[in-house]
Amino acid sequence: MREDIANQSRYTKSVVRIIAILFGVALISVGLEMFLSPHQILPGGIKGIAILLSHITEMKLGLILLFINLPFVIFRRRNVKQTMTALVALIVTMLFTLLLYPTQPLVSEPLLASIIGGVIFGSGIGLIVRYGWYVDGVNDVAVYLKKTIRLSIGEILMIINLTILACGGLYFGWDQAIHSVIAYYTAYKAIQFTLEYRSRKMVWVHSEVREKLANALRQEFGQDIAFLTHASQHGTELFFTISHHNIKKLNAMIQDVDQSANMKVSYTSSASSDPYYKI
Repeated sequence: MREDIANQSRYTKSVVRIIAILFGVALISVGLEMFLSPHQILPGGIKGIAILLSHITEMKLGLILLFINLPFVIFRRRNVKQTMTALVALIVTMLFTLLLYPTQPLVSEPLLASIIGGVIFGSGIGLIVRYGWYVDGVNDVAVYLKKTIRLSIGEILMIINLTILACGGLYFGWDQAIHSVIAYYTAYKAIQFTLEYRSRKMVWVHSEVREKLANALRQEFGQDIAFLTHASQHGTELFFTISHHNIKKLNAMIQDVDQSANMKVSYTSSASSDPYYKI
């Protein structure tokens, strides 16, 4: 009886996860093709690079997304199941985007498009991150650069995204760059809201025993923890999301594994006025 209930619970969670990821993919596609790309607005990350390249090469955005993300999906995954899951989701993203390609943009005003498109796009990203699917290869690039650059992953990501937005400004004009900054900010806030809805938190950890800590966290929290960087890569930093009710348990466990570790949790109104607060 207990096994049947457990199996049913796992099945329900799997169905919810698949639906959430597909809905997130649909939101991303709508945000890109019906709001951002038609107005030459870049949301940052791989998606921003793809929009820029699609206008330069006149190639369909969905195909560029596939070609750019494919190497990251293949080389990032540790087993066949993970690789196939990410590959299928990437192909679905491409198909959704291609399906919307001939559609006219829903709004003609770039400022309005940057706000609405950023919210829709960011909500889709947040859903996908929340349910553990791999989103953007820029995170892996930041992890790789961290080995040679004395900056945090967050600082490297900011530099990369600012560079993408600057390239868009040089090619499309600085008015569009301002709209891209607005879209980037609104997307960020939408991601934050989606992750924090029902107390989902984004966590950053600096530890000298990164891989050992990642394995311990994965074993303890299972599917509740979703790593945003490859947990087995060498380095000292981990990005992941986890339910809010597990934060205290997470902090205690991190201290047990590595007392010198530093952990920061995404902002909540009850924590601090700073973007991150230290545990």
